[in-house]
Amino acid sequence: MSFSGWTPWLIEQMEPDPEAFTSYTRQFSVLLPAGRLRAREIPAWRAWLPSRPALRACPQCIAMSTPPYPYQLLWLLSLTLSCPFHGCLLEPRQKAATYFSDWERKPPTPRPADSKVLAMDDRTWHAMTTGSVYLPRRQVHAGIWFRLIRTIIDELGATLTEYRTARRMIMRIWQEAGYPFRAGPLSWRPYEDYPLAVQLHTLEATATAIHFLESRALMGLGPDAAFFLPGPSTPRGEL
Repeated sequence: MSFSGWTPWLIEQMEPDPEAFTSYTRQFSVLLPAGRLRAREIPAWRAWLPSRPALRACPQCIAMSTPPYPYQLLWLLSLTLSCPFHGCLLEPRQKAATYFSDWERKPPTPRPADSKVLAMDDRTWHAMTTGSVYLPRRQVHAGIWFRLIRTIIDELGATLTEYRTARRMIMRIWQEAGYPFRAGPLSWRPYEDYPLAVQLHTLEATATAIHFLESRALMGLGPDAAFFLPGPSTPRGEL
């Protein structure tokens, strides 16, 4: 019912900790070799909590309900792009979360989400509602899933000097997602501090990266890319 209820699965702790960023985003390595990204101390950082709430809603969920409209906690986080029930993209909101008079007059047209996005968001929804996720190799704890996708996000937005030989692979992911490197911003910032549009474009690139890994269109250079590959071996950190 609240963000604090998702500690330590989604958010390790509600109290800010300068070392929280490194402990959360450096536990795994997927696209880049382990140890490639430098440690960072970011005061007041908390995983997934944006500087401003990511006000979005599913147009079909709202159309099928009556005032007072329900609101999903997940809609306030830049953690998913689509509705798990209707398969359409969440639409940005400019007003208070439960105030939908503008949508009553002129509801937005639902836009279907890409299959790569739906696959990633379906796992995130299962993580939030069941506490676990099925990956190609086996079922893993929700906390592992949240940290894996946050790791990929950070790898996609790393500095060019940290990429080294992986630069071509990273650029290919961004190109396939349809966005420039880092979705536009030139300087590095934590994902949660970027504008909402940049966060959502980065989530699309993350879904693209996962699709590439699972289809073997590219091979991640980190040891935990094995989570996304079929096979009998057991990656570290699983249930």
